Amino acid sequence: LFDGKGDLLKWQASLRGLPQRVALPALRQALPDAPLEALIELPRRSLEELPAMLRPNDIEGTLALRVQAEGTLREPRVSVTGALGSFTPASERRRKNHLDVNLDAEYAPEGGRVALTALRRHIDPVLELDSHWQGDLRQLGGASPEQSPIQADTELRLSDFPMAMVPLLQQQRVRGRLTGSARLLGLGKDARMDVDMHTR
Repeated sequence: LFDGKGDLLKWQASLRGLPQRVALPALRQALPDAPLEALIELPRRSLEELPAMLRPNDIEGTLALRVQAEGTLREPRVSVTGALGSFTPASERRRKNHLDVNLDAEYAPEGGRVALTALRRHIDPVLELDSHWQGDLRQLGGASPEQSPIQADTELRLSDFPMAMVPLLQQQRVRGRLTGSARLLGLGKDARMDVDMHTR
């Protein structure tokens, strides 16, 4: 998929070991357990250069994304890496407030993790989010409130984080910098939360 500025989206996928010359019902039955390899890439592109129907109006930056899957359709293993460089709300452009945001996530039926970092001047972390869980997220839809199929821990660390970089807060004219940590441990079992934050 491309436009006048180059590739917008690249993908490739393969299913191996499918039976040959069989009726459609037999092929459909084999699909969930066929070995899978898939790759989807959004090449690095300025948000301002995206097609109008995809372009966000209230933020600026340069986006790149890579999604890789393997395993089978029944038991997939997925990894996601992404980067949003020089991110800023459009209204903060003149203040030269920019963050480099990086995403690293993994999913498997037995569990997964999500890590998000935001750096100032490419090296100083102002936000670090680390979340990991055990259990299959696909079972959440049918789970009862009394018994969760997953157990998760999440930790957030902020260091002089500029609150105006969050578009929703910026629209409400919330400014200042936030430092501290928040932890949510044992979600899905015996959850507890600790928060220690201060602003300036």
